Amino acid sequence: MGDPLRDRLDGYRRIRIGRWRVVYRARGRVLEVVIVGPRNTIYGDLLTQLGRR
Repeated sequence: MGDPLRDRLDGYRRIRIGRWRVVYRARGRVLEVVIVGPRNTIYGDLLTQLGRR
């Protein structure tokens, strides 16, 4: 079920789809898609979105 992220993104998981990444988190039986984007910018964009940069 996707690879877990670490450090400041602990609790989130990612799935690779070509050069794109889907970052999500599981909440019980629901998957919450947090962000979708290209590999080269997605993690910085996610940290900015979460206010953890």
